Amino acid sequence: RYDIARLHQGADIIVSSSAFGEGFSNAIAEGMASGLVPVATDVGDAALIVGDTGQVVAPRDSGALGRAIAMEAERPVKERRLRGLRARQRILDNFGLDRAMEAFAGLYGITARDDRNNRPREISGR
Repeated sequence: RYDIARLHQGADIIVSSSAFGEGFSNAIAEGMASGLVPVATDVGDAALIVGDTGQVVAPRDSGALGRAIAMEAERPVKERRLRGLRARQRILDNFGLDRAMEAFAGLYGITARDDRNNRPREISGR
């Protein structure tokens, strides 16, 4: 879809009900970056992404998921908005482009290190 930003503008909560097969959920991160309070099942990196900014429940527990959604929806609007701003800040602080660039630079530095043990070996006899 190309209208995700517009959909996020009309929402207060981002919900991910995945049961399996997730790594890093872009949907959760994008929602949080848009200022939405996250409610997610504990699949893949959901708990890491959400942190203390929303609710994480067991996968395949529809009752717990429903209660978590209701809990967030029943909060006063001002409190929900503040929680959404905290969610956005969590994404910027931990998963933003600057953070990714730092991680890649560190990885490339390790890879490019001039260490005899890491140099490719010549294969003789060919």
